[in-house]
Amino acid sequence: MSKSVPAFLQDEVSGSVMSVYSGDFGNLEVKGNIQFAIEYVESLKELHVFVAQCKDLAAADVKKQRSDPYVKAYLLPDKGKMGKKKTLVVKKTLNPVYNEILRYKIEKQILKTQKLNLSIWHRDTFKRNSFLGEVELDLETWDWDNKQNKQLRWYPLKRK
Repeated sequence: MSKSVPAFLQDEVSGSVMSVYSGDFGNLEVKGNIQFAIEYVESLKELHVFVAQCKDLAAADVKKQRSDPYVKAYLLPDKGKMGKKKTLVVKKTLNPVYNEILRYKIEKQILKTQKLNLSIWHRDTFKRNSFLGEVELDLETWDWDNKQNKQLRWYPLKRK
């Protein structure tokens, strides 16, 4: 269990690992990009992940050429509820705009042992959600003092 989860919560959290894996990984091609920025706010002891937008995502609804995408963020290796954040779903688009900040209360020393995983999913009301791609940043090697790293950047989506 990750050090970022307090011991008294670990029993509740350990059962939620399945949400990382519940979904359809197989049938859609992975394409497109995500634009985001990360910053550690010392005064708040928070990691801020500003999720701006995605472009050129795969179409989960092939006939209508659209998806209902949302972004799921995890601080790995903690796959429990404490480390999971989500954006809102943007319906009927392959180029969703979010402009949302996902916040994590975490000490910087602990943060440096984590990986930030952002995955894009198509929200399906009646079936399993479909995986559209992901990006992973190793926060141990991240240059927190580089001003460029606080700016929005485009990252290509990769498969699982």
